[in-house]
Amino acid sequence: MAFLLHGRPSIFIINSIVCIGNFQLMIIYFIIIGDILTSFASELFNDDEHTFLVNRTFYILVIAVGLSTQIFKREMHELKLTSILLFTVISLFVGIFAHQVIE
Repeated sequence: MAFLLHGRPSIFIINSIVCIGNFQLMIIYFIIIGDILTSFASELFNDDEHTFLVNRTFYILVIAVGLSTQIFKREMHELKLTSILLFTVISLFVGIFAHQVIE
């Protein structure tokens, strides 16, 4: 419909909006998964020799490299694998947190 009303430039505008939306969604995933993995790693590695493993930036960079192809998906349902990964990591975090509270 936008193509009929505004012509060819509307295709570029809509694709840019979708790309920006997907990029913002991935940034949210980076932050959430980075925080969860950082807290998980800090529980596993309490000593000072593994300082890069308890750094949030390290996990965000690993996730960014691993999921960079997901940013350019055209439709939200193509992010199914990423959403499953996020749900799994959040479930793991809740399980670990519940285990710590019970102890």
